[in-house]
Amino acid sequence: MTHIKRVIRKDGIWLIGIRYDSGELQRQRLDSHAREVCIEFPPPDMREIEVQVTGGPAIKVRSRILMTVDGPVSLEGWLAAQVAIRSMNNFRHSQATSAIAEALATWRSSATAN
Repeated sequence: MTHIKRVIRKDGIWLIGIRYDSGELQRQRLDSHAREVCIEFPPPDMREIEVQVTGGPAIKVRSRILMTVDGPVSLEGWLAAQVAIRSMNNFRHSQATSAIAEALATWRSSATAN
């Protein structure tokens, strides 16, 4: 497992095109000078990551967009879904919940068929 560092921003933490945020994460950003976090990568399920705040607590943070997807999302599944969505040449589509769910379902079907 690898550790990746990120900085907590007003819109949360971005990790390979996925935005993660929570009230607790924003409290850490506002209440302390420790805005850097360490993330174990890849997480077992991309829907939720655990971040270790420098000099502070470990916090579980969810991706709102991925929490709408049924079942766990692997790193491989997320990357395959992004490739499929971007092949449509519509970046706005890459953050659309329905497009992500459809691309992940297609990837899961093809992965289990092989």
